[in-house]
Amino acid sequence: MEIINQYHEYLGVCPMDVKQNLKNIELFARECYQSQDRVTPDSYNTFCAMLQKRKHTAMLEHSNIVMRLAPAPSRMMPRKEVLHDMFVRCISTLNSKFLRFVIVPEMDCMYIGGNIRAWMEEIGYDRDLIDIGEAIRDSLRYRCISAQWVMQDISMVRPAEFYPEELTRISVRFITNRAMTHELIRHRMDVAFAQLSQRFVRHTGDIKFIQPVGMEDNVEFMDIFKKSCAYAELQYQALLATKRYTPQQARNVLTNAVSSRIVMTTDLEEWEHIFKLRCAPDADPQMQDLMCPVRDLFIKRRNVGGTHVQETCI
Repeated sequence: MEIINQYHEYLGVCPMDVKQNLKNIELFARECYQSQDRVTPDSYNTFCAMLQKRKHTAMLEHSNIVMRLAPAPSRMMPRKEVLHDMFVRCISTLNSKFLRFVIVPEMDCMYIGGNIRAWMEEIGYDRDLIDIGEAIRDSLRYRCISAQWVMQDISMVRPAEFYPEELTRISVRFITNRAMTHELIRHRMDVAFAQLSQRFVRHTGDIKFIQPVGMEDNVEFMDIFKKSCAYAELQYQALLATKRYTPQQARNVLTNAVSSRIVMTTDLEEWEHIFKLRCAPDADPQMQDLMCPVRDLFIKRRNVGGTHVQETCI
């Protein structure tokens, strides 16, 4: 048995590159089964295709694709009116509620951003993931032709190119107890999760438990806490030792204090909402201890050195 403090790892902004997005998806999905040792330079392609085939599409949400739409100059209608018309029609015709739209009037263009799963809800789940950028562009071009818009440019935003900060998606890994992860997964508004699976992953060696915040100096509490963790570890290992029980059965004797790993990916607006709830004075002290340093890091990265967009995910 080992008692550790909870912590976070800032993984960065989802990249504006399909290949790197797919690599991140593989890494985060393998977090669930602790199979990172199987990653090779080109394993992302077959792995993500497997996710697609098995309809494990939740992992595809750990990504971001931003499209830029710029209408051509028109003698019939000012470009700003064309942008407004595009904005209204796109919102009404694109089905996924997880796509976001931002007009940038000074650049005479509109940006649409979302994760790969959200885009696949629009273009179909049978598309080759590595070519999804071209598939999205073709779909948007068809919609523009149907709406009789003359377009100057429809393109996917590439690395180092500008796009609105509102469309930024950021990934963070948390190492905390199961009680905290249960609270975190309640945030479902365009938030992607990849959590260590107790069902398939066998705890080996010393099982890690998370130190309860604010109780370090409480001798009575810590004595009982350590005994309960030690007993849970003993019973878990005893069940597995019989070889009659699987990890998904043995996990029932573990406590909420057992350590877990979870990766979260979402946009800045939702991160701000999460911080508002989880860093509030009446939030669980354990949650405040986990989330407040992440909030402070976000503030520092936005105020010192400019923008999140210049960062790269892992």
